[in-house]
Amino acid sequence: MSQDQPDPNSTKSYKQQRSRRQSGKQHPLGPMMYRSAKSDHRSTRLTSLLVIAASATLLVVSAWLTPDPSGMDTHTQLGLPKCGWPTSYGIPCPTCGMTTSFALLVRGSFIDAFATQPLGAMLALMTIAALIWGIAALITGRRWRVNFYRCTPGRIIFGGVLTVLAAWGYKILSMG
Repeated sequence: MSQDQPDPNSTKSYKQQRSRRQSGKQHPLGPMMYRSAKSDHRSTRLTSLLVIAASATLLVVSAWLTPDPSGMDTHTQLGLPKCGWPTSYGIPCPTCGMTTSFALLVRGSFIDAFATQPLGAMLALMTIAALIWGIAALITGRRWRVNFYRCTPGRIIFGGVLTVLAAWGYKILSMG
């Protein structure tokens, strides 16, 4: 078969392959994320159930909590102590406001959630996405995987640390 024509026996549909080749928008290293082939249904479905249970638990607890108007200390409703950073150091800790942000986002207050703690709002959205992807994997028996050729673990860690520091800086500036 020539290189101009897609393989009709591959896992992708013939139309998908043809449209990608014609559009010329395919990255040389492949997509950022891809769905795995159907293989071990039992482990995929067990993993999916765990992801669904963890995500749903976080979202249900967040919906149960009442967001604190100060933007912090919502976690005290869970029996946890108040954060000591603001009294000890005069600045919030890197995670101050995350529980409040989760509680606001599950109520649909997206702007308030991002204004309270941007990283908390992003993590809440990621939790919702994990729940949806977990349900999809449970139904289809296929997992989503990250293409580490395009997105190396070092870049993921660097991006994560940079995001945490930026959100912490925002929280420090917004308290002052």
